[in-house]
Amino acid sequence: MSKTVDKYMKARKELFKRFGCTQDYFIQTMPNVSWNISGNEGIFFLNYWEEYNKITKAVVVLKDGDPMVFRTSTHTMVIALDCVKIAFVLENSKESD
Repeated sequence: MSKTVDKYMKARKELFKRFGCTQDYFIQTMPNVSWNISGNEGIFFLNYWEEYNKITKAVVVLKDGDPMVFRTSTHTMVIALDCVKIAFVLENSKESD
C-alpha cells in the first residue's frame, strides 16, 4: 500500500508542477466533455457537457480577483466549485458564542 501512496503523491506533485499550481485540489479528469468558460460581472463559470447532455455550470474559483485557470499546450485545469457537499462534524463542547 505504501508504494501506491508514494506513486500517487509523486504523480500529484508532477501534475501541479506541470500546470504551475502549488495548491492541493481534488482532481476530476474529463476527457469526453466539451467545455467553455463564460463570465458575468466578475463571476466566471466553467460550462461543460457531453455530446447530447444538458450543460452543467461550475463556479470558477478566483484568486486575487483572477479566475484560477491553468493552461498547458494540450490541457487546461480549472479550479471550480461543482456541487460540493461537505459535512462538518463538530464537538458541541467546542462551540462558542
